[in-house]
Amino acid sequence: MWFKASIICAVFVGTVMSRMLIVHQNETEQCEKRENPYFISHKTDCSKFYACVKGKLFVLPCPVGYRFDSVSGHCSNNKSAVVWQMAKCNHDKIGQLNKTTISQTTQTLTTHLLPATTTTSPKVLELQSHESNCGWYYIVRPSGDRVLNSCPMPLLFDEYLLECKPYKQVKCKKRFEPKDACDYRIRSGAHAYPCNYLPSCRNKTDGFYPDRLRDCRVYFRCFEERSSESWSCSQKQPPFGERFSIEHQKCMPANDVDCQESPIPFF
Repeated sequence: MWFKASIICAVFVGTVMSRMLIVHQNETEQCEKRENPYFISHKTDCSKFYACVKGKLFVLPCPVGYRFDSVSGHCSNNKSAVVWQMAKCNHDKIGQLNKTTISQTTQTLTTHLLPATTTTSPKVLELQSHESNCGWYYIVRPSGDRVLNSCPMPLLFDEYLLECKPYKQVKCKKRFEPKDACDYRIRSGAHAYPCNYLPSCRNKTDGFYPDRLRDCRVYFRCFEERSSESWSCSQKQPPFGERFSIEHQKCMPANDVDCQESPIPFF
C-alpha cells in the first residue's frame, strides 16, 4: 500500500527539530547517488538512522522514545513490535559523541550539522515548502543546493510544521493541491513507470475501481478523489485467474469480467 510503505524525511525531521551529524564521504555502496532521498538503519544506534541525499550520508535522530524500524523504514514507538523488543542498541558507545539541543523557527526548520571528525563551524540543512505544489518540498543541502522531493500520496506538506501530514490537516492556501500520481510526480527515472500508468481517482466518485492498465487484475479504493490503497485479485482461479468487476464490486473469474471503461462504481 503506497501510503503505508512510503517514507519521507520531512515527517521525521520536522518532528525532531534537533542537531544532527553529517558524515562526510564520497558516494559509496552504502549511500548511492539516487534522484530522491532514501533511508537506512544506523550501524550502532537504533535511535538514529541515515538519510542519503544525492550520495551524501546524513545521520538523523528519531524523536525521544522512538527507534528506527528497518522493516517499515520509519521511527516507531510501538513497544510490542518485534523490532523494538529485539533492538541491539549500544548507547554507551556513542555516549557523549553528540549532544542534541532543540531549536525551532517559525517558517523553516534549521538543522545544524556538525562534521564527524572536525571542529569546523556548523553547516545548515533546511526543509522548505515548495512555492506552488502543496505535495512537494525542498531539502536544502549545506552547500545551498536544493533537492526537490515529494510527500507520499495522499499526504501534503505543512509549510509551518515542515512535515508531510494527512491532507485534511494541511492548508495549502494558494499552493496547488495534488491528488493523483501525476500531480505528485517530480521526475521519472529511466526505468520508472509513467505517472499515468498508476491509478487515478481524479473526477471519480468514492468506491472501488479496477486498474485497467493492469487488465483489471488489480483494484483500488477512491475516497475524495484520492487513492492510497490497492489490492490484487487471485490468479490461481482456473483457467485464467480473476479480474475485478466494477459492477459486482468483487474479484470474479476473468472470463466473466469485461475490462472496459465504466465511469461509476456500483454498490
